Amino acid sequence: YVNTCRHNLEKIKGELYPILKYENTYHSKLRYKFKGSEKVTQNYSQVYQDMFVLSMLDGKKEGTYVEIGSAEPFHNNNTALLEKDFEWKGISVDYNIEKVKEFESQRSNPVYYGDATDADYVTLFKENNLPKHIDYLQLDCEPADITYKALELIPFDQYKFATITYEHDYYADSEKKYRDLSRKFLTEKGYMLIVNNISPDKNSSFEDWWIHPD
Repeated sequence: YVNTCRHNLEKIKGELYPILKYENTYHSKLRYKFKGSEKVTQNYSQVYQDMFVLSMLDGKKEGTYVEIGSAEPFHNNNTALLEKDFEWKGISVDYNIEKVKEFESQRSNPVYYGDATDADYVTLFKENNLPKHIDYLQLDCEPADITYKALELIPFDQYKFATITYEHDYYADSEKKYRDLSRKFLTEKGYMLIVNNISPDKNSSFEDWWIHPD
């Protein structure tokens, strides 16, 4: 039902999700002013995911990312700011062929069309020469069970991720179990949950933010 409503909204060009946008007038309110933060005129994430990653890595230039569930190239996208203003390299994966074509036409880094639950991530990472220590991993598929299945395929035994944003979609998960499963999984892999139940409003808890203690 949720996906049907979103599809209908998209067709009439409605907004699918509440968005909290960053503007440069907010710079004085940043709790941590990372390197280069004064030059950020706008971001592209829904709820500051890109700003979170830059805060954790002190505005790192030329970082690396893996984006599972890229969707649109700029609107509500977590890696656009990293690529555009901080010269990051990375790869994206999405199951919507129209979004993939749009991404390819507007972004520099590669995007792959495919099922996130049926991908060979080891081969994909190697073919793109990704380092063993990757700065940012995004997991954002729908519904919640799909994101979790993709999470299980990530080669955590071979690659380490400095920051992770994981979309558990608790508000829309009818089984109410995938948030807890993802937390158990990532904790056992050695990651630390530092911000939980991110939500743009009081009703839509949908995401956790993680870091690696190293």
